[in-house]
Amino acid sequence: MSSFFSNLFRPSNAGTWFFFLLNLIFLATVFGTGRSVEGFLFLLVLYLLSLALSFSSLGQWMLCLVNGARRMARIDMRNKALPLVEEIYRAAKRQTPTLPNRINVRIMYDPTPNAFAIGTNTICLTEGLLDMPDDLIAGVIAHEMGHLALQHTIVQILIGGGNLIISIIMLILEAIRASLSVGTAAGSIRGGGIFHWFGIMMMAFCSGMIFLWTKFCMLLLCGSSRANEYEADAYAYQIGYGDQLAEALDRLTMGTPQASLLRILNSSHPLPGDRIGRLQAMGVSYSRF
Repeated sequence: MSSFFSNLFRPSNAGTWFFFLLNLIFLATVFGTGRSVEGFLFLLVLYLLSLALSFSSLGQWMLCLVNGARRMARIDMRNKALPLVEEIYRAAKRQTPTLPNRINVRIMYDPTPNAFAIGTNTICLTEGLLDMPDDLIAGVIAHEMGHLALQHTIVQILIGGGNLIISIIMLILEAIRASLSVGTAAGSIRGGGIFHWFGIMMMAFCSGMIFLWTKFCMLLLCGSSRANEYEADAYAYQIGYGDQLAEALDRLTMGTPQASLLRILNSSHPLPGDRIGRLQAMGVSYSRF
């Protein structure tokens, strides 16, 4: 249990938890929790219900559905991927005994080589990733196993449960903005008036709220996500797949143009060269030059 909480409150998750705190403050303001116990209980029940859904089998299935991840129907795909996952799982289980007793593997029919971990025990692989050599696939899978072992995906569920409520409120604001835009257009046709200018001001307010909240929260979440990527890389190295991961990162991103500072800040992943450099500093022997 202590390792569970230490993983949840790792320094790399600071931005994510700060984002969660801001969500709570926002919800407390909306529902008036500072003025009534009933408001606080309403907020708590909403959050617990969203968490119960997220951690349930239905919630896990919905995560896969939303991401386009499906069960592997092809025998050749299973023969390629499952032994690699099992090999890496054994190494990860020795390093982290608290890993789930079962890892689900899902496939996405996408030609771009990629993988990600979601939910409590699921790793998703693209069809394009399976075209790569086994050792490079193993490096990528070891990185995703690191996300599960370090409970990065659990934090995403905990935060996502609260963010679901925020998303609903933002959708309501967007619906108000859209309806007001229609009303404003009608008002302009009739020649303007108070309703016309009120509609314009409310549209600007709703649009500004949505834009600022989304951008600010994305900066916080992307900062934590980049830190988590470095941690998952280090985990892959610790269980013996650092060289494979470094070569896979190099192979997958070779020739990618340098991103601007703004794009880097809004990216959920660090620059590949920085990730490979950190792996090499840990002791990885891989070198392209």
